[in-house]
Amino acid sequence: MYKRKISDIMTPLINNPLVEITPEKTVSDALDTIKETGKNKIIVVDENHRPRKTLNLIDIAGKKPNFPIRDLILDPIITVGADSEVDDNVKENLAKNKVIIAIGHDNAPVGILTAADLSRYWKYKTQDLS
Repeated sequence: MYKRKISDIMTPLINNPLVEITPEKTVSDALDTIKETGKNKIIVVDENHRPRKTLNLIDIAGKKPNFPIRDLILDPIITVGADSEVDDNVKENLAKNKVIIAIGHDNAPVGILTAADLSRYWKYKTQDLS
């Protein structure tokens, strides 16, 4: 039986790349980036472009404009290989983190996995069993 991989159910970034921001930036910078790009989610990356956190307006709401992004990185983002199998571990991590970033062989983000992606997968998996 074929086991689904993360790449089978993730939302690929090829046509919708993530917008990056570095930890040295501020909430004001993040707001400007969100406004300029029209994206509702941006990704904080380290100096090696490894994902560290996703940010949205809820994450930065109520923070002062000069509040450093690095201070928002309390829970590091979960990354998994795009070739990894979908399993209960992925389900548990997604419940805790809301977003999982799928990475390719070069450790660059290639997709994003959300609760919506996972629920579609479980829905179709259940239908396949009936």
